[in-house]
Amino acid sequence: MESHDPRVVFGEGVRRLREARNLTQSELAERSELVNWKYIGTVENARTNITLTNVVKIAGGLGISVAELMDACFPADDRRNELLTRLLDLVSEGDEKTVQLLLGMLDQVDKWSKG
Repeated sequence: MESHDPRVVFGEGVRRLREARNLTQSELAERSELVNWKYIGTVENARTNITLTNVVKIAGGLGISVAELMDACFPADDRRNELLTRLLDLVSEGDEKTVQLLLGMLDQVDKWSKG
């Protein structure tokens, strides 16, 4: 059953993004300038109500903007959520050849969308 608790949804999104970048919780905490790596676990497992300050830090640690983090965690529709989840799964589980193939496909989509 899918949760609608924003802490759960946000935590799952952070975990997907972290894993897609092949980062441990400790590495993300360090990149985010958070004192304790265990905090990332509390966020991912919805055991804390994260502050805006720490949302900004985690976005920075992931190398994305806060808007991109929120969009990845709370996509506008189910199809987009499915796309993001599948892409993140492919990237986190895939080998370098898979990643390169996906990047090439995204380049082609980008060219197509710009006309």
